[in-house]
Amino acid sequence: MAVTVTNPASLPFYIDGHQKRTHRRIAMDAAYPTGGESVTAAQLGLNNIDTADARIYSSATTTVNAASATAAIQTGSGTIKVLVYDETPAQIASDADVDGLVIDVTARGY
Repeated sequence: MAVTVTNPASLPFYIDGHQKRTHRRIAMDAAYPTGGESVTAAQLGLNNIDTADARIYSSATTTVNAASATAAIQTGSGTIKVLVYDETPAQIASDADVDGLVIDVTARGY
């Protein structure tokens, strides 16, 4: 099962200097993959990604103790990896059930 990416904003993107800035909400699925969940530039409403930030929006119904999230840009691939960490802070285990975890991502690019 794949993550669900939605746009909670009223516009598809905002102009931030000479770049587009988008805000997307990512609902995680039942199995967290090793190395993080991949999200493409197209899913973020962009053609390429220059910067991306992630934070937990809601973890109310997940059984995993998710404490923080980050976005790592995959150079040259047009994707980011959304990484989720517990309180230790270590990345949560592979195949952990993160159903119900929702992460907000703000990305800038073109």
